[in-house]
Amino acid sequence: MEGPQAIIKEVAQAPSKGKAREATPPKEPVSRAPINAVVVCGMGPVRLKDLKGSERLFPLHPYNRLNAIAAKLLASNGIVDTVITSGTGTAESEQDLEGIETLEQIVSEGQLLADTYDRATGKGVDDLGRVRAEKIIEIDSAAKTTFDNVIQTLNALDAKNRGYWQGTIAILSSEFHGPRIREILTAFGITDARVLSAERILRHFGYAGSLYPTGDFGYGKSYEEFEESIYQGQPAGLENLQDNPSYVTFELAKIQSNRRLQEIASSVKAYYVRSRVSVPEVYADIPAQYDDQFDYDALRNGFSQIPFSKHEYKGEKYKGDTSGYRNLVATVGQETEDFLQSVRVV
Repeated sequence: MEGPQAIIKEVAQAPSKGKAREATPPKEPVSRAPINAVVVCGMGPVRLKDLKGSERLFPLHPYNRLNAIAAKLLASNGIVDTVITSGTGTAESEQDLEGIETLEQIVSEGQLLADTYDRATGKGVDDLGRVRAEKIIEIDSAAKTTFDNVIQTLNALDAKNRGYWQGTIAILSSEFHGPRIREILTAFGITDARVLSAERILRHFGYAGSLYPTGDFGYGKSYEEFEESIYQGQPAGLENLQDNPSYVTFELAKIQSNRRLQEIASSVKAYYVRSRVSVPEVYADIPAQYDDQFDYDALRNGFSQIPFSKHEYKGEKYKGDTSGYRNLVATVGQETEDFLQSVRVV
């Protein structure tokens, strides 16, 4: 069986969307890399270019491709020990569609990233690096949000390390996404972590010229218009995390390790207390410190009962003008470049 039908069969055998990944035996690290694990964020929804019967899963969304190639560069150059491509499927229910539409329904963001990662060659990827990269990739098809990208990655790492993993982690995504990811890490209290810009990684390894499509690339608008619409939506996401506990609280119920739940939930509570933001009553149930006799499942249930909410952007700092937010983005980009300059490529 060849072409899209083979892909459909392969994907159909993958874990169902939204379900936690089963723990797999830990992989032996190829080398001691500066970053132990990198999670590669999927940029949904899944949309594909129709390559007329080709088995290639070519992402239409301009950022998925860059994220996957950047991850391949980190892996093949010995900068990370484990790569986890992360993101759920687009559709809530599978429909009776054909061809490219069927693939868009059943392929997860994590699988799409992994396919692009597997095929990536060229600048910065030699034969030895390609072999190394093939050995260290894992796929998460459960994560539905950026919060969940982080949580599902930690769940997988904890499951392989007797319930609690310790190490360095990086979240790799498109540069515009960086300020929001950094704020999530701050709220979660994850200090041994960094945010990496896919664009800066590609530039560092010699990708010159435009990284983005020209003209109407499938969304009915030019890339420049598409990018501006993306940037216009970022301040609301950042602000909701900062002032709206209902934006994140339900996500905490997905944390599988009790010790991890204690740490992150306590940090999120302190994050809002520092800003004088009221939190739901369930936060009062968090123990002062980790207690192996405490009923953490009851705490998870309490978190899961808090309904998600999101408000429109209320602030003035970035309203109608994305230049201020772009300054935050530029800082993330510079931090990525500084990190890459500091590491020794194997």
